Amino acid sequence: IHMILNSKITLCLNKLFCIDLRALAVFRFFLGLVLLCDLIARLADLVVFYTDAGALSREVVIPRQNNWAVSIHLVNGTAAYQVALFLIHGFCAIAVMLGWHTRLATVFSWFLLSSLHFRGPELLYGADKYLLMLMFWSMFLPLGAKWSLDSVRDPTRHQRPQRICTWASAAILIQTALVYFVTGLVKWPSIAWQEGTALFYSLNVEIMVKEFGRMLLNFPHFLKAGSHAALYLEITGPVLLFFP
Repeated sequence: IHMILNSKITLCLNKLFCIDLRALAVFRFFLGLVLLCDLIARLADLVVFYTDAGALSREVVIPRQNNWAVSIHLVNGTAAYQVALFLIHGFCAIAVMLGWHTRLATVFSWFLLSSLHFRGPELLYGADKYLLMLMFWSMFLPLGAKWSLDSVRDPTRHQRPQRICTWASAAILIQTALVYFVTGLVKWPSIAWQEGTALFYSLNVEIMVKEFGRMLLNFPHFLKAGSHAALYLEITGPVLLFFP
């Protein structure tokens, strides 16, 4: 009975936490793409936020840092040094996208992203932290097993299983589910989300809204339905994810 029970538990865990290698390949490409786009967006404010000539000089940032914080971006405050780090980081992001020396590129991407975050913690918000967590779990996943330059050079690629189930695959699935589930729980007590007016109010924040958002203000019933849908999907979606 004990053996049968263990076998059923193992089978259940495999169903819950397995990830198809092809899905990992798609995830790898877009993870690298998001990382590259994030770097390009930051590059526009490189002098202002990442050099000693800007608003966040090392004299301002270093005294606020925790003792355990490690940032090679704080080693030098010149624009040339920061540009060099951005270029290396961008090269690693492209390597992740293409699946070239994927594991090494992922490790370097995570380290450089972590260093970049410690260089300007005032510039961060939730999406930055989530990207860093995804990069961390990705270091322990075979992102380059399918549809990558690494897989083309691997003579054993046809012998690989189509799915992987490890603690890392479980961790990244749980991590993603928790982001949405906890966000939904935080929204739940809000009257604006309960009444369905949250999206309407959000799109009236002029400093944040784009032209498409302004256009959506003409459809109040759609925004109300969208507010309710976002709330309930964020809470129920992660739960349904673990019911194969």
